[in-house]
Amino acid sequence: MLLQLDSIRKTYKGSDGIVQAVDDVSLNLSEGDFVGIQGPSGCGKTTLLLIAGCLLKPEEGTVLIGDQNPYTLSHDQRARIRAENIGFVFQQFHLVPYLNVRDNILAASLATNLDEANERVAELIKKFGLEKRENHVPAKLSTGERQRTALARALMNRPKILLADEPTGNLDRENADIVLNHFTEFSQTGAVLLVSHDDYALKSAGRVQQIRAGKLTEETTVKS
Repeated sequence: MLLQLDSIRKTYKGSDGIVQAVDDVSLNLSEGDFVGIQGPSGCGKTTLLLIAGCLLKPEEGTVLIGDQNPYTLSHDQRARIRAENIGFVFQQFHLVPYLNVRDNILAASLATNLDEANERVAELIKKFGLEKRENHVPAKLSTGERQRTALARALMNRPKILLADEPTGNLDRENADIVLNHFTEFSQTGAVLLVSHDDYALKSAGRVQQIRAGKLTEETTVKS
């Protein structure tokens, strides 16, 4: 098992009182899984993703990355587990504005001291068709190129898990297909957890669960 979430709960203090962002959620991902979580804004999708990605400690429940609970470790140990095991892809890309494409991708390796970093970044630049853009900063890229750069960065350390938050939200259909095809390819040897409200993006997932008011439904859709 690559990722296990067991009875996860997380609340926030809102203007109208306590908001149950994630309510007793359990979910497992193994190699070969491509799981979609679908729901409207404010239903707990992003909170669940941040908890799974070792970025937000739940109030109750257990998170396991492999056989380790990152929330029982020190900040530095947790960061190391995150860097070695998890790649993130976000709707807003979160690229460093003053770094070019090559350095944005390469930045992911700083947390792991990847031995073959230069070879790996060259491989990813070629894979994502960014050879003519590698010296450009994000402001000089198209939206699709920014997302491909962000995906390359997520793959830099050869993670076991990809976590994606509305990754096609800013993309046209052609660029969305490029990203989704790469997710499908990655899921052959790793696991993908994609949260989105977009039916089109979720068609690529092997199974889809709905989330409402922080709760996952038991109904799943299996890709044919």
